[in-house]
Amino acid sequence: DVKQIIEPPAPTARPSAAYQKWRELIAEKNVPAIIAQAGLQIEIGEVRLEIVEAKTNVIARVRAGNLALLFADSATTQEQSALAASGESLASAVLVAPNKIEPKFLDAVNPQIAVLFVGDSARDKPSADLLRALSSALLLRTDERGAVEVITDGVSLQIATAR
Repeated sequence: DVKQIIEPPAPTARPSAAYQKWRELIAEKNVPAIIAQAGLQIEIGEVRLEIVEAKTNVIARVRAGNLALLFADSATTQEQSALAASGESLASAVLVAPNKIEPKFLDAVNPQIAVLFVGDSARDKPSADLLRALSSALLLRTDERGAVEVITDGVSLQIATAR
């Protein structure tokens, strides 16, 4: 029962069949959709969704009380560097981490917990450099833990995993 869609900017190249099917489904279901833009904020009760970046990839933060979760798994190293240099506060208790990470970006986020999506193939495995970089945080890898659920009341965090 989707009430609102926030989607990345339309592809600049020729749209894929999957993108066209997505647009058809939105139209068929008559769900309002808005394009993600940096600075966009949506509040739902005591939870706020903030779009931090939305040029090439969408980087979003969810705030609940005093805690923040930063979803940056698709962030390129260039986007990470630009965000780290922007002076904007990126501090977040939880980072959904990209597969390549810039040290200054990681320092700016300073997560207690890092969630890393890891696929089944050998090429999807995280590099030793990435694992070293994330070693100061509690690292939750989806290939080892399955689905990762972060639960918060705005003050404390609980983690539930499938394994």
